[in-house]
Formats: sequence, C-alpha cells, structure tokens
Amino acid sequence: MSPVPSEDRCEEQCVHPGAVQAALTRVELCVHDLAQVAGISESATSHQLRLLRTHSLVSHRKEGRSVYYRLADHHVTLLLTSALEHAQEGQAAPASAHLHVGERRGVHS
Repeated sequence: MSPVPSEDRCEEQCVHPGAVQAALTRVELCVHDLAQVAGISESATSHQLRLLRTHSLVSHRKEGRSVYYRLADHHVTLLLTSALEHAQEGQAAPASAHLHVGERRGVHS
C-alpha cells in the first residue's frame, strides 16, 4: 500500500496547476528549469510532466543526461493558451458576472 501524501505535498502540486504548462508555451525546458520557473519542487514538476506525457500533451528529447520538454504541437499550445486566458478572466470577473446553470445573459425569466 502506498503512503498517503502529506497535506503540504498535495498543496504544492495543486498551487499552480498550470504553471508548468504555461512555462512550456514559451520555450523548451528541462525539469530543473521548469521547477524554478513554476515555483514548485522538481518532484511536483516531474509528476505534472508525467501526467502531460500520458495524455500526449508534451514531447521530450534527451541531450546527454538531461531531458527537455515542450508542448506536443501548436494545437496543444493554442488550447493551453486559451485555457489559461479563460482561467485568468474567471478570476477577474465580479461575482455578479457569473451565471447560474440554465441562465443566459440578457434573457430574463
């Protein structure tokens, strides 16, 4: 049975769920550099990269002992960029701007 992750470890992996992906929209990076840019541990970065590789969202190349990661293609880059923009808009929107299920803007019942 695997140990239950500590609360700190869970928080660390969830603090910036898009940080690794956001860094990869700009440049190809190794795990160490990605961790520094994202502000999370190398372990958390490796975990996120493993998930991204499983879903074919990143590709990698080896150079000596280093492995460099990049987003798989321009489709993934466009999708991720749009998702990050959407998330940022959602954080800036006032509470009154959020709609309830079944509501549409400008339509009153």
